Amino acid sequence: MEQLPPIEPYKPTPEEVQRAEEMMPEELKAERAEETKEKLEELANKPMRFNALKEADALGFTLEERDKLADRIVADEIEQGNPGSVFGLRENLMRAGLVDRPPGGSADDIEKISEEAYRHNMEERHFESAMVLAEKTHGTASLEYKTAKEAFDKENAEMEETDEIVLTRKATFGDIFGGMIPIGLEEAFWTEVHDNFGDEIDKELHKLVDDPAKASKTDILDFFKKRGYSKSDVEDYLPIKFGKEKKKK
Repeated sequence: MEQLPPIEPYKPTPEEVQRAEEMMPEELKAERAEETKEKLEELANKPMRFNALKEADALGFTLEERDKLADRIVADEIEQGNPGSVFGLRENLMRAGLVDRPPGGSADDIEKISEEAYRHNMEERHFESAMVLAEKTHGTASLEYKTAKEAFDKENAEMEETDEIVLTRKATFGDIFGGMIPIGLEEAFWTEVHDNFGDEIDKELHKLVDDPAKASKTDILDFFKKRGYSKSDVEDYLPIKFGKEKKKK
């Protein structure tokens, strides 16, 4: 007997949703409005910002509602001191069609966000991210781009002389994923993560790569300690050393 293909659940169009809401009794409209408000508040507080908008789309929230949710998320990220994650989030949301317009406000607001993101990336030594941002907003001939590229090239040249990433004991995954892994060590880092710590931790760390704000708040040693691994384990299994780097003679 020929197996029939699975039936995809029907997703109403925005116009159908609007017509249904217009026909809804006032009492039900008020009830739905309250439920929508509560759900949007819940989504706004989710740590995985991009996934919050994906969930809002899957639940059938309108573009207008998703735009407002995205504006709220962008404002929260800036207020929490994470402007570096905002620019990429805006682009990803637009590319995925999850919002109708770039969240964050007017052209002046976006320019301010870009400047804050660039400064944040430079201060956090995320020079490659600063380069990408400067190229998109100012071009490769700009002082911003040249400054970030010079810092990136200098840091890479210094780090390519060693086969380890040297970090402080308070380092976060934002330090690693923000450009501190030299090109020659990136493949080795992920191979060692998978081979020594397994699929689950490998997946957790890849999720942090997609969530720079959370990565910058996740202490490396604390992360592994909660999963039963010591500082020595991390240094033995990964190309990482904690403490001050010794000066070359």
